Amino acid sequence: MILNKYPVQTGHMLLITREWASQVDWLTLDDWRALVSVDHDSTGLWFLNSGPLAGASQPHRHLQLLPRDSNERSCPRVEWFERLLQDRSAKKVRMDDPLTQSCVIAKRPSPIDPRQEAKELHSLYRHLGNELGLGGKQSCELPQAPYNLLLTQSWMALIRRKCEEACGFSINALGFAGYLLATDQSDQALMQHKGAEAVLRQVVSPLGDLTDDTPMSVVTV
Repeated sequence: MILNKYPVQTGHMLLITREWASQVDWLTLDDWRALVSVDHDSTGLWFLNSGPLAGASQPHRHLQLLPRDSNERSCPRVEWFERLLQDRSAKKVRMDDPLTQSCVIAKRPSPIDPRQEAKELHSLYRHLGNELGLGGKQSCELPQAPYNLLLTQSWMALIRRKCEEACGFSINALGFAGYLLATDQSDQALMQHKGAEAVLRQVVSPLGDLTDDTPMSVVTV
């Protein structure tokens, strides 16, 4: 566990594998054991970018953590994810929105035993990956599309991606959490006119369109 050289916030941490492991491959049970070990001492918003098309900047496997106090919101778009979780439970997910059709979400398991928690998180992760069309739960092949993962104390979500950039915005998992990095190349006028979700819709790969090749905070640099 190390501090991020280019932090989004104070305390932004990276959980990196000791031995080489590819960022584009599936997370293993050992990865989840390491996450649970850290999470019991320092929790918050965990996220993963599963390769360059999902916003990953390094090929060596790493998960990232933005620490949160127990009374803090996990991210600016937490209500969007909570609403999607409720809609999925009630089987009322919008079929006409690329964002809802590119994201799967489930309640986070919370067993007392850390070893069991790691197993259940790993199982849920592979289940959601299968539901998102990334590959079967027992598949040893690489995921069939890039994706982002978000994990809070309440839920786990995976978002299927088709590209890394839209309208000059480079988007990783934090874009879906509610954080976009704006540069001189970013079309901020379009975002302000149509909204940040219009940008996000351009980088996702909806479940119904598997023929593809593969409140918002903005920071200006």
